Amino acid sequence: MITLSTADTPITRQSSVINEPSRNNQKLSEIELWTEYYRVGTMDAFQLFHKQQFEQAFVEFNDFLTDPADVISLFAPLSADVWLTKSYNELNTFVKQHRHFAEPNDFVGVKFESALHELQRYLTDLRRIFQTVFRRSPDSWLEVQSLVRNQLILKPVRDLLIIVETALLKSYLIDNNNILANALLRNQDNCCLPSEVEKELKKHHRRQELVSFYEKQNRHSEALELITNTETLSTRENILNYLSKLDDNQLTLIFKYIEPMIKSALEEKNNENILHDILILFVGESTPISPSSMDMSNIGTIKLNPIEVYGFLKDINQDFAIKYLETICLKPELGSKQRDIHNRLVYAYCDRIKQLSNEFKPMIKAKQQKVKSDQQQIYEDNDVIATQSSLSGPSSSVSSDNYSAISSIKKQKTEYENKLKFFLLNQNCQCDCDKLEAYFLQEQNDASNEHLFSLHYAIVLGKLGRHELALETFVKNGFYTDAERYCETIYSNGNLQLAHDLYRRLIEFYLKKSNDGNLNENSLKTILRIVNNASERLDPVQTLEILPGLLKLNNLKDFIEHALQTCSTNKRSSQLERNLLFLKLLRTQSNRISSENHSFIIDADSTCARTECTQPFTATQAVMDFDEFIESLESLPIDLSRNLRLLRELDDKSLSLKSECSTIATKYQQTKSHDEKYNLIQILNDLQSRRLLHANEKITLANQAYEMVEKHIRRLDDVLEELAAQPQINTTSNRKKKRTISTNDDINSNKKRRKLDKPLNQVQNKTSIKKKDQQELTKVEPVGLDLFPIDPYEPRYCICNQVSFGRMIACDNPHCQIEWFHFACVKLEEEPKGKWFCEKCRSISN
Repeated sequence: MITLSTADTPITRQSSVINEPSRNNQKLSEIELWTEYYRVGTMDAFQLFHKQQFEQAFVEFNDFLTDPADVISLFAPLSADVWLTKSYNELNTFVKQHRHFAEPNDFVGVKFESALHELQRYLTDLRRIFQTVFRRSPDSWLEVQSLVRNQLILKPVRDLLIIVETALLKSYLIDNNNILANALLRNQDNCCLPSEVEKELKKHHRRQELVSFYEKQNRHSEALELITNTETLSTRENILNYLSKLDDNQLTLIFKYIEPMIKSALEEKNNENILHDILILFVGESTPISPSSMDMSNIGTIKLNPIEVYGFLKDINQDFAIKYLETICLKPELGSKQRDIHNRLVYAYCDRIKQLSNEFKPMIKAKQQKVKSDQQQIYEDNDVIATQSSLSGPSSSVSSDNYSAISSIKKQKTEYENKLKFFLLNQNCQCDCDKLEAYFLQEQNDASNEHLFSLHYAIVLGKLGRHELALETFVKNGFYTDAERYCETIYSNGNLQLAHDLYRRLIEFYLKKSNDGNLNENSLKTILRIVNNASERLDPVQTLEILPGLLKLNNLKDFIEHALQTCSTNKRSSQLERNLLFLKLLRTQSNRISSENHSFIIDADSTCARTECTQPFTATQAVMDFDEFIESLESLPIDLSRNLRLLRELDDKSLSLKSECSTIATKYQQTKSHDEKYNLIQILNDLQSRRLLHANEKITLANQAYEMVEKHIRRLDDVLEELAAQPQINTTSNRKKKRTISTNDDINSNKKRRKLDKPLNQVQNKTSIKKKDQQELTKVEPVGLDLFPIDPYEPRYCICNQVSFGRMIACDNPHCQIEWFHFACVKLEEEPKGKWFCEKCRSISN
């Protein structure tokens, strides 16, 4: 019997419940009976354990609800520690008085291992039961049978689970079962006592498991100390892997262990991979980003405070700190810190450039002095010259080392200048340009750094919208290519007028810089190159006005020709646009004239023909669909022209293939070799397959053209039908007097025209009557033909030689030359019964 007690309701496995004084004497007797049952069963289980019948003993321990603490106390290595000292001492005192309950004699070796395995099975079953109860009700209490107290006692299920899991872990470690021990430790919900876990892992020298335990307990300092002091764990990868799991709250700890690693890596030669891994630790992405190739698609997670990380890295190595800023500068998750990071990156670039420049200048100055002193020495004695030649080896080596150092510093300085340039030109750069302008201007006024940041100062001026001053700064400091690229960027952004002005100002700056128009050869080449490359961006008249007179027309030939070609192209484009607008105007006027031929009287009682429509009907709505249809017709000629052009091309290809087939057939008849005939047959098969493919494509294009026209005609019929269904519609002429007919007749006639456009050989029942509605028509003339011109290629029928309209009937003579007749032309008012023959066919048959 296991009884679960909570704050609200007792949960009982058996039907009997103990410790309830309200029960009668009969119930109390029953409870006493069950109590005696569990007491005797527990005693028997302990005696079986003493007799080394371990399997049966643990079965009875489970069946009779024995207290797990008493069972675990039988194993001194598991219970002699602090955590179960009380239970262990109580059981020892009890078994001293009752030796038949003690552990077996010689409880070591195989006996101990056998009992330990049975204990593991027993504890595993109890753990499963206690976990189920704990998940349902964490505050439950369970009744267990105590051997020492000789009664059922209540214990919290959590305490029982702690005892069972801790003892289970100890037994796994004693048994050297690493798999089950690691599985139990990795379980996030295990209830093992932390003090006992730490003690046992240290006792059994499980360093890796101990590190994981410290990590779970947030004891990161002890975990890292253990990693660094353990030879097998103190690898750079393990330390970085553990540090990558820490967050912003452990920045001090991260800095403590990463600093010696960074310093050691910087002293190594091939340190790219190590520094890359450290960047991954700080940034959280797999590939660092450089400002010259910034890509917003590669986004990681910045989990550490970038300001503090940059300050820490700056104190160690400025280059590596700059690389860190380059990696994170364009990440959107920086949020409000992005502007601060961008400013720090720019100022870091500037400080590094100034630092390299200060290192570079003394070396250049010393080298110049050395060269000057060497040139002043004149050796006249051949012996002295020979001696100097013999000693020139070491001095030459020193000069080579000096040159290598100068070259390295210059290369690094140029690299940082380009990085700063590309970063400032990047559209995602959010630097404070006002402060940067003041900073660069101050550096410009400094004599030692007069031209150090001239290019970057011009870029910042451009970002502030001061274009002419930026362009002047470019030219003044000799950045001609950047000046031209700047003008090109303005033009590419769509600001054409500004680009024209800047190109003109650029030429003026060049002329001003070259001594009041006295051009040398290099200046002349530069101006001509700009004029020729930017001929589309320059106004030819203004350009020729500002160019100096000493330039020959032969030099400007390419510019003038290109300018004339551009003007001609613009003129043709303008004329074409004007013609298109004029055609659109003519089409609009034509549509207006056609619309004025019909007028519709709509009063307040007019309703929409659509039954589902409940909106009030207005004159604008009455013609809206028709106007939309007219607009949709604009694309019809273009689509038809394209299909017909494709059909013509396929026809040409088919004719070409046909001529090739004829040539090959002639060769086949003339040749006598079987191999050649076989090859010619293969070629003929290939050509015929291609012709068949072209034929299928032609059929497809023809069907598309037919469906295109059919769709527009069908829509026209629907629009006219809706207009005809409106009440009080009078068709009158506003321009000239025309005969009056019903709108229904007009609609029916148009629908008959559309339906009878099919070839006559596709008509299966010639006696069927072509009609739209069952209403009788009083007018049979082809109305609306003046408004909708008839296609000259549309088939003609009847004795009147007109197109199909109204109601028509087919002659049942299969050899009739006319076949289809209008009702009015053959004087019919309703459909005749049986077969019908035209007058000519009746006379022939008679």
